[in-house]
Amino acid sequence: MKRKRTGYEYLFILLIFAGGVRFAYIAEQINDPFFRHPGVDAEYNRYWARGLAFGDWKPPTGRLDPHISDRAFFKPPGYPAFLATIYRIFGDTDIMPRLVQIGFGLANLILLFTLAKRLFDTWTGLIATGLCAFSPSLVFYEGELLEPTPFITICLLLLLILTLSLRRADDSTPETMCSFSVSRAGISGIVLGIGSLIRPNLLVFAPFAAWHIFRTALHHSAVAEATKFKAYFNNIRRTCVKMLAFCAGITLIILPVTLRNATCEPGLVLLSANGGLNLYLGNHPGSDGISPAAADFEEWTCFDWPHDVAVLSRKYGRAISSAEASDEFTSRAIIWIVDNPGQFLTLLWRKTLLFWGPLEITNAGNREDEFEIARSSILRKLPVHFSIIFAMALFGIWKTWRNDLNTKLFDISSNEETNRKLLIYFIVSIFVSYLPFFIAGRFRAPIIPVLAIFSAVGLMHIVKSFLLRNYASMSLAMMIFILVSVNWSGYNPDFAQGNFLLGLAWAGKSDFKKASACYEDAIRINPAHARAHTNLGAMFLTSGNTNEAAKHFEAALRVRPAWATALYNIGLLRIRQGKPADALSFFERATDVRSDHVPALCELGKTLCRLGRSREAISPLRAAVSLEPDNPELLQALGLALCASGDTSAAIPIFRKAVSIKRDFPAAMYNLALALDVENNLDDAIKAYREMLSIATGDADAMNNLAVTLFRKGDIIGARDTVASCRSFGIEPHPEFLAALASSSGAASSEKRLPYAR
Repeated sequence: MKRKRTGYEYLFILLIFAGGVRFAYIAEQINDPFFRHPGVDAEYNRYWARGLAFGDWKPPTGRLDPHISDRAFFKPPGYPAFLATIYRIFGDTDIMPRLVQIGFGLANLILLFTLAKRLFDTWTGLIATGLCAFSPSLVFYEGELLEPTPFITICLLLLLILTLSLRRADDSTPETMCSFSVSRAGISGIVLGIGSLIRPNLLVFAPFAAWHIFRTALHHSAVAEATKFKAYFNNIRRTCVKMLAFCAGITLIILPVTLRNATCEPGLVLLSANGGLNLYLGNHPGSDGISPAAADFEEWTCFDWPHDVAVLSRKYGRAISSAEASDEFTSRAIIWIVDNPGQFLTLLWRKTLLFWGPLEITNAGNREDEFEIARSSILRKLPVHFSIIFAMALFGIWKTWRNDLNTKLFDISSNEETNRKLLIYFIVSIFVSYLPFFIAGRFRAPIIPVLAIFSAVGLMHIVKSFLLRNYASMSLAMMIFILVSVNWSGYNPDFAQGNFLLGLAWAGKSDFKKASACYEDAIRINPAHARAHTNLGAMFLTSGNTNEAAKHFEAALRVRPAWATALYNIGLLRIRQGKPADALSFFERATDVRSDHVPALCELGKTLCRLGRSREAISPLRAAVSLEPDNPELLQALGLALCASGDTSAAIPIFRKAVSIKRDFPAAMYNLALALDVENNLDDAIKAYREMLSIATGDADAMNNLAVTLFRKGDIIGARDTVASCRSFGIEPHPEFLAALASSSGAASSEKRLPYAR
């Protein structure tokens, strides 16, 4: 007897080809600079995951400390926890997270096939799986340290659990075809809660899922017990219990995160504190529906959130929490929406066109999606772009409900229709959840597999229309495809930005030649790319080519005359050229434009010190420290300014804080010892010198000063031993001190000032 094929044999072949594509893409990416130096969000996820896995919370070079471990979560913790688990199992590796995500991507194809086969048939499942197997955007995200791939797994698993509640009409009795148990309701809630830890937007789908559970469970009551009023009432009660189980499952997952946030900071932060800021970045006078940026958030990254909270704290004159900061940004966004309803509606329409448009929208600071797809020899050959899936899905949805071909394939029960509607609710809820904020290609990735199910239905209808010569249906399908393929939003992929971001990645890999080439490509595509000019100028400045640096810094300033970063960079150039007075004016202009520009505030203070205006330097340096209180370099600069102005006693706690934050900071330790020496706190000064020498062994100035301080304290033997240590390193202390030491046979007078290195 011939065995009936289930479709899993063909699925296995599809998985082999899909796996081959994905492994080929990862092999291509291994030598790419983004592999080890990812974009901003991926870098944040990796930093967070490594902190969880290994306890290393030192921020990446050039990034602020985001204080993840001791503040309410700024971003949801689910994906970093997923990454941390991989790191704990496989070690600190760059390739294993990608390989694990490939595994999840292949698992997603299996889940998709199972879901589509259940709701429609085997061929629908195979076609939907094939579409997603060769989708360039899905393959791209599987190679990124971003959340789409595991989030898609959770979403498909949730939909599968929910749709398993209904049995097909042809293999069930009325008593079983709508069964939804309490345990399945609870599991659905748990899975949805886990998904919300990755993307809180999934909570928007929770009411639809709850309604689905309520409706199916209640319908079961109606079918099974319609003639028994008391039994019907009891079943309603059991339905409510199932609803409670669903809600309890969600709460079980979310509540620990909420309580953890509450223990770190006051105020309610359900899962993450980024909602208010994201709403503001998507709704302000300069919002374009794409860029998560505003005039007061230039070059912003997730690492800057504590800085933003500090800025608001200065504004209110008190320390505020992340919850209060989020509420502040929410209020700003709402005020703008109320004051500008027309612009808000226009912006919503543009976001709609962007979300459903044919191009992959980049998420600023991360990789430029369309640029990366075009740059990859693997991805650019994959044919199944979003517009193809979306066009066929629209046609499939329309034909499914119309059922005008009258075939058994779509002659399904009302229970299966309920399941199909659940898929539509999921698509709509994901779309609506992002609409108030801003749009990016990775935000719509979770709906691609669900759309692919309807795409498969649409494709089969198109084939059947062709075979039946149904020209009306074929014309409609063609019209939908044309409309969907048009870029109505006017969005154009920014290949200049793609080259700029690639330059950043090469610079992170210390390949400055390739970085410079990428910046030059960005400038060639867009001569007004201010950040490319700035970074290229900084590279010329580092190499000592001040003329080329000046040319690019000035070009950036012409493009953006009020850009604090450009003004700051020209100030640095003037310092390098030995013109501190000129530099001072640029630093002042930079801080006038942005009073929270910490590097400009720091350099302003240092330059004032260079010009002998130490007392004036204290104010900008204190402002910088108030914004980044745990920055040891800023603390060091402030302490030096206080010492130069004669307030050594105030400098001592500043230096102490600097060395407590950064133990391997010999300069701050050295200056702490000098300040203690000036204040005649000789014991602590000796201790500080010795700690400094344990970090910087053989430092001439520290060894000389330690010998002098020991002499002043009366420890002649210790002073002589230190002089001997100095000479062993080839260091000869000051002759005046050696003369005093040679003539001393007892305690030295602490009143006599001996020569110190400064």
